[in-house]
Amino acid sequence: MPGMMAKASAPTRTFSAAGSPTGPKCVLDRLERQGLLRREPHPSDRRATQIVRTPEGLRYRDEVLQRLSEHSPLTSLADSRQDALRDLLRTLVAEH
Repeated sequence: MPGMMAKASAPTRTFSAAGSPTGPKCVLDRLERQGLLRREPHPSDRRATQIVRTPEGLRYRDEVLQRLSEHSPLTSLADSRQDALRDLLRTLVAEH
């Protein structure tokens, strides 16, 4: 229409989770490059790929779990309170 200014639209971007740096494929690619996992063909489904932890990946997992347990804020709780909290969380998970 004469006398009306066209409204400028801002450029838009679309991203898929698979293409983002934190998407599943990118995360798996990075872990594979680091030697923490490998992809293998599924034994009974040619369309599928299995993700398998390497021995280095298993060692890394164990190290991370050890560090988490050593630096957990829960370690300041008495064992009986840790058990109570664990039971409570299991109940919450089971109910939802």
